[in-house]
Amino acid sequence: MKNVLLTSLYLLIYSPGADSDQIQGYWLTGEGKTIVEIYEDAANHNGKIVWLEKPNNRKGEPHTDKMNPDRSLRNRPIMGMNMLENLEYKDGQWHGKLYVPKKGRTVDAVLSLVNNDELQITVSFRGFTKEISWYRTQAPE
Repeated sequence: MKNVLLTSLYLLIYSPGADSDQIQGYWLTGEGKTIVEIYEDAANHNGKIVWLEKPNNRKGEPHTDKMNPDRSLRNRPIMGMNMLENLEYKDGQWHGKLYVPKKGRTVDAVLSLVNNDELQITVSFRGFTKEISWYRTQAPE
C-alpha cells in the first residue's frame, strides 16, 4: 500500500501534465504595462490580456487592435484578446504563437519557467530572435 501511495505521489508531482500547468496564472510583461492571464483551453494553453496600464486612448475609448494586418480586426478591443495562442508543452517548454498588438504581428514563441515567478519568452520572427521576461503577479482588481 505504501508503494502504491508513493508511486501515485511521484506521478502526480513529476508527470508532464503537472509540469505543463505551472505556467497558468497572471503574468506582468517585461515593460510592466500589461498583465496576461495564461489559462488552459482544451489541450493547449492560451494567454489573454486582462489588464493594461492605459486601457483607453486620449478620447477615453478602449484601445483597439489598429495595427492588425487584417482590416476586419482593427476595431476589436485589445483588452480581453488572446496574446498567446496554442501553447503546447514539449520537453519542459511551451511552444506556440505570441501576438504583438503594437506591431500587429504574430511571432513564434518558446516559453520557459526560470523559476516559479519568472517566465522567459524567446520570440522568433524572420530569422531574428529576442528574449524577454514576464513576472508572475496577482489578478488585477
